[in-house]
Amino acid sequence: MHADQPESTPGLDATRGQLGDPSDAWARVDDSRLRVPMDVVRGGESMGVVATTGARATSSTGAPIGTGASLDSGTSMSVSRRSLLVGGLAGGLGAAMASAGLRASGERQQGSAGTGGGAPGGGVPGVGTSPRSPVRNVIFVVADGMAAGTLGLTSHWSRLMRGEALHLERLGRTSGARRALCSTHSADSVVTDSAAASSAWSVGLKHRNGSLCITPDGATPAPWLMRCQQGGRGTGAVTTTTICHATPGGMYANSMDRGEYAAIGRQLADRKLDVALGGGRDHVNPAWLKDQNDCALVLTAAELQAWRVGAITAGAVGTSARPGSCEGGGDGIGRRSGAGTGASTGAGTGGGGGAMLGGGAAERTPPRVVGLFNNNHMSMVLDRKSDEPALDVMTGAALERLSQHPGGFFLQVEAGRVDHAGHANDAVSLLAEMLEFDRTIALAAEFALARTDTLLVVTTDHATAGAAFTFYGRKGVDACKRLGNAKHSFDWIIDQFKALPGELAAAGQAAEMVRLLTTATGVSIGRELLGVLERHFSGEIVDPSLRRNQLVCVMGSIVGNSLGVQFVSPDHTADHVDVLALGKHAETLPSFVDNTELNGWIAGLMDLPPGTPVM
Repeated sequence: MHADQPESTPGLDATRGQLGDPSDAWARVDDSRLRVPMDVVRGGESMGVVATTGARATSSTGAPIGTGASLDSGTSMSVSRRSLLVGGLAGGLGAAMASAGLRASGERQQGSAGTGGGAPGGGVPGVGTSPRSPVRNVIFVVADGMAAGTLGLTSHWSRLMRGEALHLERLGRTSGARRALCSTHSADSVVTDSAAASSAWSVGLKHRNGSLCITPDGATPAPWLMRCQQGGRGTGAVTTTTICHATPGGMYANSMDRGEYAAIGRQLADRKLDVALGGGRDHVNPAWLKDQNDCALVLTAAELQAWRVGAITAGAVGTSARPGSCEGGGDGIGRRSGAGTGASTGAGTGGGGGAMLGGGAAERTPPRVVGLFNNNHMSMVLDRKSDEPALDVMTGAALERLSQHPGGFFLQVEAGRVDHAGHANDAVSLLAEMLEFDRTIALAAEFALARTDTLLVVTTDHATAGAAFTFYGRKGVDACKRLGNAKHSFDWIIDQFKALPGELAAAGQAAEMVRLLTTATGVSIGRELLGVLERHFSGEIVDPSLRRNQLVCVMGSIVGNSLGVQFVSPDHTADHVDVLALGKHAETLPSFVDNTELNGWIAGLMDLPPGTPVM
């Protein structure tokens, strides 16, 4: 089982991909009705929902709707609240429309994901029914695992230490911005994992945890980036995890098991995204790319910059493959005369992506590129090496390339290690990863708001670990400021701890852990908490919440006593999450959506044709 893949939950019907048996206590609802204006069905700008009662579909006047009902803009239709709960908005509307025999004249019929626009049943706002001009480009930015408390602690630190709100907050206040709350459950679990959540975005259907674009009934619809590719759009995926990880993988791959990294990596190579940047050298064999005469492979920040300025050409394999990585040899190098691999300004781990946007691109369109900057995941921000580019730098490079695509593009960007910091109960890394995410949002918004044809969506796939800042008063202010003083992540601490020589007794292990925690985070740890660590290393239960007896949770609680951040578990949570939309047609975002419905909403705004399965 993967670190961010919760155990499945009994009582959910995976075969339907929806919430399970109505006898489940948490799934019971009464048979009252919700009346939904028809502008929702037609892709209107608002999603008004008016409570009413009755067992039959009715118009806004209260009269029953029959097969001859007129669907003018004032018409409303009542939908069972249970239908909405069980099937989502799209399924509930689809069922009501089918039972009443309603079909709007001239509207495109919406089928299941992969064959139509969006979630099953059709009727998702904006899907193929809007007279608006289509969105040309979509930038879909994800902070994997971003809980509300994660955003909150980052916001408070920024205001205290920099005297300013986050870019995400400021963008949410701009004219035309829209926010929504989004439900995230999967086909077989109240708590989703990243694979099921990304697949929900990708094909508009609920998935079992652990699966990528293979539905509970075994169908293999075209993943989102393949559908975009078939529709003539450029495609890109950028992440700080391995490029084969669940969130990027769900946008281009079909796999029953998100952990089949080699198979997913082969699909990445075969399916030919325009831009794919992240970690994952252990999972993508350069030999798979060598014969593609329109693609370059880069392995360092410097090589990415060289690709941006045209110094690395199609068919090139970067020279920086290291021992233990999938090496491609030196027989595919294609460099221009005089081109080296020295990094230019902004190509390393710091910011500067915004300054580089459009500032170093080649005059001609550079080749497709696959960038693999670490053997596995890219390093946490606090530990990142100079040869690994920052997320905003990778995003700037991707936007430069994709903006030259004649058909427009869809780019997914993932701050994937926000989730890993949450799993590790690592508050200091949460802050560092979120600040990089916020810089990346600023870059994406700079691109989107300078144009009239681009939609920016910022969201997360789920919340992780329930991080929350908990200190009152001056103590809280001082603790929050200290969150930014850390030198290393919990990843670094664990690596150092595992490398300790010889066998240590519990007391020795506890003393070494205190030393490492203090070195990495700057916190002081007293004798009482040293005793907690000794008991942990002796095998004792130190927290009555059994999941919180993992070493990282004990570490997180100890640091939290100084820095004011505590976590509910090392796992995902079932929280609804935030969605921000900005740019072209952002005003059509409903105020509440299921994650599957984002598929149909974006497909409709892009006027994206149905996808054809690719396996």
